[in-house]
Amino acid sequence: MNKNNTGSGILFYYLAVSEQDVSFLASILLSTPNIKIAATPLQAYLFAQLMQVITKTGKALEAAANHWALMFFILAIGIGVGYFLLGMSSNTISTVSIAFLENRLFHIS
Repeated sequence: MNKNNTGSGILFYYLAVSEQDVSFLASILLSTPNIKIAATPLQAYLFAQLMQVITKTGKALEAAANHWALMFFILAIGIGVGYFLLGMSSNTISTVSIAFLENRLFHIS
């Protein structure tokens, strides 16, 4: 077997010189785990702030609870968007690279 026909070599060749620009998707794929990494301390901070809400009463309690509930909702939306981008970019790169490998290995035009 020719050394240039190895799967990983073809994949790296494809990512480097392909006609389709997947560098944007690759950067999304590499950066989305940072969303999960950043979400854990942010969630801990929000929970700590939420514990301070317990000491309030009346309208102040209601306003603070609504505020921090909104912050948790925004955090959930951010994590959801991050996981969506992770899935979309990995699926797109996988599909495009498999199509390239099939064309390259089986000489289908």
